[in-house]
Amino acid sequence: MRIDRLDLERYGHFDGRSLDLSDAQARLHIVHGPNEAGKSTTLSAICDLLFGVPERSRLGYRHGNNALRVGALLRLADGSPLEVRRRKGRTATLLDADGTALPDNLLAPHLAGIDRAGFERLFGLDHDRLRAGGRAMLEAGGDLARTLFQAGSGLSGLGDIVARLSREGDEIGGPHRRQAGKPLWKAIDAHIDAAARMRNEATKADAWDAVQTAVSDARERLAAITGALTATQQARSRLERIRRVRPLLVRLDETVAALAAAGDGPDLPADLADRWRAAKAAMQAAERRVEQATADQEAAAMALADAGEAPTLPRLAAAIEALYRRQGEIAKAVSDLPRRQQDWQQTLDRLARAARASRSNVCCQSC
Repeated sequence: MRIDRLDLERYGHFDGRSLDLSDAQARLHIVHGPNEAGKSTTLSAICDLLFGVPERSRLGYRHGNNALRVGALLRLADGSPLEVRRRKGRTATLLDADGTALPDNLLAPHLAGIDRAGFERLFGLDHDRLRAGGRAMLEAGGDLARTLFQAGSGLSGLGDIVARLSREGDEIGGPHRRQAGKPLWKAIDAHIDAAARMRNEATKADAWDAVQTAVSDARERLAAITGALTATQQARSRLERIRRVRPLLVRLDETVAALAAAGDGPDLPADLADRWRAAKAAMQAAERRVEQATADQEAAAMALADAGEAPTLPRLAAAIEALYRRQGEIAKAVSDLPRRQQDWQQTLDRLARAARASRSNVCCQSC
């Protein structure tokens, strides 16, 4: 199995970064960059993709552990592609390209039985692991460790260096055999005395009681602050709820006040249903009349279109001339209109006086 593409979706300081490793002719890919560019983070991403993200991962500092995502396009031994993504969690951490959960052990058959620790030792060597491996070989001692160190570092004469370091170590004082006059053992004795004095000072009864009291007071203050914070958060939540519903409460109060000012309201007539049905029938009839009027209008428009163009002015000359001749008659009637209105008003006044006089004569005769 090989990695054709590594997707650092949300991992460490990466966001949406991909590495294309799909060149089938390449037998080795070298990822290089300056310090803090993300080389070690990329190596950790490969391990987390294949074996799962550790519970206490330190690489969710930017996006948060719940949002941490790393993916890859894998090429299996038979040449078939497999695209997977890995999230942080206890179960269902392996996903396909659409985010559907896959079996957590799906990649195990393609890893040839190697676990995370073995993978890191064989394929995930970084600076710290190389130093730790070299230190382990040197501590094992023997000609093998010395030969490997010389071959790897290009140094020669390592035996002379070791001999000189051994002589200097004997002058300082070896750690495996106590030598009172040597500088190393003098420093060790001074350290032991200082540690004893520090323990004696730190374990005095008064100092211990003071520390216990301070711790108790600090815990009480912490409890008080925590309680005050909880009460403040509850009050803030209540005020937020009040702020959200206040406009609704104001409208409700205004509606209640308007209803109270309007009183109980009139009693509905007993024949309201009949009147409603009658009004509905009248509305339907009106709608039918509107439809009929629309149809009539359309028919009239069609008839007008069939009638052709209106007659020209020469054909209307006789009617226009007759109206012109009546112009003087109409103007005279208009000028006489105020006088005729005055005569009409005077006639009405005379009739009113006559009517009053007639009623007075009738009353006198009855007396």
